Amino acid sequence: MNVITFTVVCSMPKFTITGKELGASECGAIVLGKTAFTTRDKILQNTKDAIKGIEVNKGNFNSARAEYGNRYEEVTGTWASDLLGTKITFPKFAYRNEDLRMGASLDAIISLKFKQNNYITVTCPITGKLHTFEGPEGIMEIKTDNNHRGVPKEEWIIQVHHQMICSGLEWGVIAVATQKMGEPIIYPVPKDEKLIAKIKQKVKEFWHLVDTDGSYPALIPPSKESVDLTFMSKKSNIDFEVLCSNYLIQSSEARESKKLADEIRDQIEIGMQSMGIELGHVGCYQIKCATVKKFKRKSVPTTEEYESISFSIKQTEVYDE
Repeated sequence: MNVITFTVVCSMPKFTITGKELGASECGAIVLGKTAFTTRDKILQNTKDAIKGIEVNKGNFNSARAEYGNRYEEVTGTWASDLLGTKITFPKFAYRNEDLRMGASLDAIISLKFKQNNYITVTCPITGKLHTFEGPEGIMEIKTDNNHRGVPKEEWIIQVHHQMICSGLEWGVIAVATQKMGEPIIYPVPKDEKLIAKIKQKVKEFWHLVDTDGSYPALIPPSKESVDLTFMSKKSNIDFEVLCSNYLIQSSEARESKKLADEIRDQIEIGMQSMGIELGHVGCYQIKCATVKKFKRKSVPTTEEYESISFSIKQTEVYDE
């Protein structure tokens, strides 16, 4: 069986106009500097090109992965709506804030008009906190993310707040379809006034650069120097030292367990093959040990990128300064 893993953050048909307004899917890169799919510099150049009538390079948003997300978006949204006990519609137009030159193509609108109490409660799957959202309507942002790690990406939260600015709606949720989790994961997105203010400031800066034919300063790459997490552990209430110790212990035990399992499998395979038996049983166990032929597969490099985590933990000496 072939297993395909990918991440899609593209939405259904785009109703915003490049060169005239900044779209919600672009806002994450404008605020953060870059995302896995684009950078603020690319968006700035695309906007300038569109104003001049030059064809815009849409990058990964025309890829097969994006098409996959588009085709499954309505299914995921409807499923998430059923889990919430609400009704949704899929708007065929863009919401706009002309003063800020912002536009947003919302994936779906949640309607509470039919509910007698006119509110819903959504539990955050990360913190367990219960959020109560009052009607009549809210935003549903839909994602297809087969590399999902159980946390909504920062640019997703920014995207929903961009949509709030354009639509005037006060709350939203992010519904994420993953290959591993089955039903969609639903993250509540309450309105964050500080984030709203930050987005407006970054958008204003963006349009100033467009109008003056300016450029962003180069992004400062993350520091490669190791950061002492002792203070951060106290501040975040996450004991990184204990977690690292537990991780290394469990990883070591898992490696030993796999090694032992592989040795046992080798004994069974050698025994079965020495007797020329491909299918056998003993007690309550059925054993299959057949030689089969499979076609070799080659990996073909592409120009598309996706986010991945490079993770490692090494035990080192502790130095007291």
